[in-house]
Amino acid sequence: GIALKEKSGIPLFDNLTNIYLSYLNQYVQPHSDKSGNESVARFKEAWDRTIRFHKLGLSAGLQSQTQVWASGAVNGRFAAVLGPSWVHGLMKKNAPATAGKWDLARPPGEPSNWDGTFIAVPAA
Repeated sequence: GIALKEKSGIPLFDNLTNIYLSYLNQYVQPHSDKSGNESVARFKEAWDRTIRFHKLGLSAGLQSQTQVWASGAVNGRFAAVLGPSWVHGLMKKNAPATAGKWDLARPPGEPSNWDGTFIAVPAA
């Protein structure tokens, strides 16, 4: 990402939220242990990585699924989008002019579960 930005001036990612969520959700274990305590270390690791990418200037700062984001995709304002596979459909819908200029790839690290469905069941 740093080399890409140095050579082209283009940030690697569209936004910091996607970096944070993709890294945070690379864990097999849930976000809390059996007693309901959040795993603060996981959130801190995801946060620290996101802040590092921000300081390196690797984010274009374009909020996903907005007109500005779609325009950024069309105009090459970022090189990659981290997200779930359904983002593929969003790219087709929101930035059709980019067809044939991008592809899906598995990101480095563990698989990330970013399905958008969350539920909590209270013990009572």
